[in-house]
Amino acid sequence: MSVRELGYLGLETTDLAGWSRFGCEVLGLATARHSTSDVCHLKADDRPHRLTLRAGSKDRLAYAGWGVRDGETFESVRLRLDSAGFETTPATGAELDERRVQGMFWTTDPGGFRVEIFHTPILDHQRFISPVGVERFVTGELGLGHVVLLTDHYEESFDFYTRLLGFRMSDSMVLDKRPLRFLRCNPRHHSLALAPHHSSRLAHMMLEVPTIDEVGYAIDRCRQSEVPIAMTLGRHTNDMMVSFYMRAPRGYEIEYGCGGLCVDEATWSSQEITAVSFWGHHRELK
Repeated sequence: MSVRELGYLGLETTDLAGWSRFGCEVLGLATARHSTSDVCHLKADDRPHRLTLRAGSKDRLAYAGWGVRDGETFESVRLRLDSAGFETTPATGAELDERRVQGMFWTTDPGGFRVEIFHTPILDHQRFISPVGVERFVTGELGLGHVVLLTDHYEESFDFYTRLLGFRMSDSMVLDKRPLRFLRCNPRHHSLALAPHHSSRLAHMMLEVPTIDEVGYAIDRCRQSEVPIAMTLGRHTNDMMVSFYMRAPRGYEIEYGCGGLCVDEATWSSQEITAVSFWGHHRELK
């Protein structure tokens, strides 16, 4: 595989103050020291930050940062994309400084999402201390979590991520007559899922915590902060995660769970699943 992790996400928001509070008080992330009045960086582990929130006119995924092993792999991925006809643009000095990485370029996937390929994150050696007492998030070699993207170029996007970026398919399913594919780039069952849609947008992102108690505390924080719960607690059939879904400020959903499956690359075979969950995950919001 070429890409090894979902390293970071950039989110444009029309409610920077509200999203920042939500990120800290509900999700349990910490505001990074290098945040400014216009940009909020949220820390989840030993990386300087994992989420970047920027004030804007829309509520959307602005970019996803996918990490590779080293500079050599970085160059090979760039050449592969160039050869396939995808324009690659080197990061500016300001972008490298904001992302806290040694190298980055970006391209646009067939669905219109900005894809950033980076190598060598620059650490700040600051401890992650959650403002609400979250013990830790499950990251490390598994990356930040996962994103589910609705795309108006489904097959082309699948080819882009698998053939050009090296993702492998873990599972597939048909949900409401719409196909979904779950793709991995490390032992996490999926770091990316794709589904066709008439317009491209972020469906949800996932954060994993180590225990069911941390999930329960997050449910309580949602209730206390009047954050809408979109889907009740349940266990998924594919990655075995016990999770619930909450509505982020102004739009998409965030899955918050524990116990996600790690794939053994030597023995795993892709499967088609026919149910989203063994139990739970009842939708409460349309």
